[in-house]
Amino acid sequence: MNPIEIGQGKSFKGLARYLLHDARQEGELSRTTSERVGWVQSFNLDGASGDTAWRLMAATALTAGDLKEAAGIKKGKPATNTVYHFALTFPQSDALTEDIERRSVEGALKALGLEEYQALAVKHSDTEHQHVHV
Repeated sequence: MNPIEIGQGKSFKGLARYLLHDARQEGELSRTTSERVGWVQSFNLDGASGDTAWRLMAATALTAGDLKEAAGIKKGKPATNTVYHFALTFPQSDALTEDIERRSVEGALKALGLEEYQALAVKHSDTEHQHVHV
């Protein structure tokens, strides 16, 4: 397994559009098909589907100050770039099962100290190398 940090940003919607749908073709504004998506799993979102998960994550980020205030925590400065994106890639020679891929995501989240954060994992099957985006 090879983790690759892709980066940080602020658009849950944009990233979800990329993760949950097929890649746009030249000249297309958007793509709604999802043939390249092998499986989707949300974390700390009560089993939410991919489309619901990104909306819940965006809502949490947008209302973080109010949530902190309601919990009695000092608000502080508003967070920016609340979207974190990384991928796990696997050698073609590895005979992976879906269960191994999912457990790899759980292990990566734990290793990064993100196991208590909301997350969305999406397996893509449109390239020769096996990979999962988180």
